[in-house]
Amino acid sequence: MQNRRRLGVALLLLGGAVLIVSAGADVMGLGKAATAFGLKQIVGSVAGAAVTVVGAFLILQREIP
Repeated sequence: MQNRRRLGVALLLLGGAVLIVSAGADVMGLGKAATAFGLKQIVGSVAGAAVTVVGAFLILQREIP
């Protein structure tokens, strides 16, 4: 159970970081145009959100006796 919880925390942090960087790439100067939300940003944001959800699920999941 402890390993699953640690994996969940790691995925939650990693997914959140990917989501933040992807969504804010234009503001941080990583994107091409500050007025458009590009395909790579969309893919990164969706992937980051999915990894974050999986991490949260692993953290909140209870052990079945």
